[in-house]
Amino acid sequence: MNDKIIQEVIIVVGATFEGEVTVQYLKTFLQPFVIKISRLAQGIPIGDFLNYIDEVTLKQALEGRKDV
Repeated sequence: MNDKIIQEVIIVVGATFEGEVTVQYLKTFLQPFVIKISRLAQGIPIGDFLNYIDEVTLKQALEGRKDV
């Protein structure tokens, strides 16, 4: 028996139009599952790439994530 149960899906996308569309798609796709769905808080500048985000900003974004 597998004792690893997914309790939350954290969606990490850029704050762009494409990111917003992706969030909506994933929200619809994951809706049948009984899990928490959240995304990073908007502490990351719009239009910036996640691979350029510093550790502190990413930590704050994770802590401030919101349900979708």
